Amino acid sequence: MGMGTRRGFTLIELLAVIGIMLVLMVAAFGVFNLFAKQSGPQAAAATVQAMLNAARDYAASNGVDAQVVFTAYPTRPGDGTSMQLEYMPINGTAFVPVPARRPILLRDEIYVLKEMPSSLPTPPAAALNPRNPTETELRNWAIYEKALLDAVSAFAFASGGTLKTDHQKFYVVFDPAGYMKGDPAEPAKTVQVGMTVVQASGNRVVQYVFYPLNANTGTRLVFE
Repeated sequence: MGMGTRRGFTLIELLAVIGIMLVLMVAAFGVFNLFAKQSGPQAAAATVQAMLNAARDYAASNGVDAQVVFTAYPTRPGDGTSMQLEYMPINGTAFVPVPARRPILLRDEIYVLKEMPSSLPTPPAAALNPRNPTETELRNWAIYEKALLDAVSAFAFASGGTLKTDHQKFYVVFDPAGYMKGDPAEPAKTVQVGMTVVQASGNRVVQYVFYPLNANTGTRLVFE
């Protein structure tokens, strides 16, 4: 007997396969968007740390002061905070951008705020049974979460709904030894304690991450 005739895919079968692929692609894209939204401030914090590392390395490698300039324009909320790497030329009197280093925009209404809130609401007691909390315990934590977001929103935004002036432009400066330092020309704009990274929706914070700094190295202090 001869070999049987091979049967190719019909048009209907091909369309069905393409349809399944499109559904999977849309589903995957939706999950990616959800993950990106949920990890916004955390991902931005990693980007901020990379910029601070770059400034410290540039200062130590070139024997100059270097800084990251954080700038946000309230009229361009989609850009979020912009980060620019600058240095002080030897015998110079003002910081200038590092050649070939373009500003990095955090976008998606993600802002870096100067310092951290000085006071925050007190969290409720932990659930007696974390695996099965009561309705009252869940409600108390929901109230606390809203109060916390309200406090961070008040720290970030003025009463008119725009980003507060304090957060619109400030600096983290490193000396040639790679240590953080204050800018004597503008001490009020120099960060040496910490920052707050937030993602906003209009004039309200929807997600945040605090960014305490090691006062010597400028690295983020993480508490597990």
